[in-house]
Order: sequence, then C-alpha cells, then structure tokens
Amino acid sequence: MNARRIIVFLAFFALVGITQASACPSCYGQAQGPVIDGMNRAIMTMIGITGFVLTGFVALFISIGRKTKHHNATGTAAAPDYEKGAS
Repeated sequence: MNARRIIVFLAFFALVGITQASACPSCYGQAQGPVIDGMNRAIMTMIGITGFVLTGFVALFISIGRKTKHHNATGTAAAPDYEKGAS
C-alpha cells in the first residue's frame, strides 16, 4: 500500500511538472538575449582558465628542459641551500 502511494505521488508530480519544465531560450533557437550572452561569457571564461593552466604546464616543461640542458652542458647542477655549507 505504501509503495502504491509513492508511485501515485511521483506520477502526479511528474504530470504536473511537465508544464513547468521548459527549455531555455537558447534551446528554442533564440540568437540574442541575456541567457545567450551569459553562456558565451561562461564558455570563454572556461576556455581562458584552461588556456592559463595549460600555459603554466608548458612553462614548467620549458623550465625543466632548460635546467636539464644546463646541467648536461656543465656537468653540475645548482646545489640546494643545505649543501652550500649551512650546518
């Protein structure tokens, strides 16, 4: 009996909620409006953040490559602070 009430309750709200559920204006094909502008800005922000992070990774690998090249050319590496006589 309790399961039947739950099913009837969910079916009722599913049927009532159908009229409330509608797509945003961009889904209907509206090419202008604040929703479209907001989505475009959000997409550009996400692309910008991703580009910033990827640029950081590229800079990291370039830095590692330069340090490795310098180490291979001189045969020495820069000593950490604890090896420079700090006792």
